[in-house]
Amino acid sequence: STSVVNPVDAPQKFTIPSQTSSTNQTSKFEKHTMIAVQTLQTSKKFSEVFKAVMKLEKITQHSMEDCNKIVEADGHNKMFSIIRGCNRSSPHAELMRAILRVLANLSQHPSILSRLASVKALDTLTDLVHLFRDKASIFALSSSLLENMLCSSYLLISEYSTPEKKKRVHGILLMSKKKSADIDDMQEGIQCLENILCIMNSTSAQKK
Repeated sequence: STSVVNPVDAPQKFTIPSQTSSTNQTSKFEKHTMIAVQTLQTSKKFSEVFKAVMKLEKITQHSMEDCNKIVEADGHNKMFSIIRGCNRSSPHAELMRAILRVLANLSQHPSILSRLASVKALDTLTDLVHLFRDKASIFALSSSLLENMLCSSYLLISEYSTPEKKKRVHGILLMSKKKSADIDDMQEGIQCLENILCIMNSTSAQKK
């Protein structure tokens, strides 16, 4: 459950402190990473959760070691849990964008991507793509993550490629094309969904 999120509080900005020593920098990142993950797992305040996610977004841009630590501490599953508890309000949308950017940073590393990908993660991302198809950045980020996760595991894409899922993804794609205009993020998301449908159709054909 994510009663964790309170849309009233305002987001806070985080800046990684500069370090002269790479060793000191690594230790600083690790400290911030562990505090941020612990905050996600325990805090009930929106402002604290948002600040923790912003920390992780910055850190995951710089340190693969800390990307691993986040996954080892089960931080990725907590972030998916928080997403599932969010609504369409502006503060929640901002939080989801930030979480998706963290997950995108984590997914840049193949060894980590394989640990992020799960049936529950795929279902969460599919729901996001569906529910936020009118929010270009969330739509693009979630579609891209969905495609990357599906491509990371034949077993997952095989389980995902059901007639019901294909019908749903195809329906989302058609609705998105009607509203896409020329927004780059929307076009990116649509391309990801088209790729996903191709992968699903190919997988289904191989099963026959």
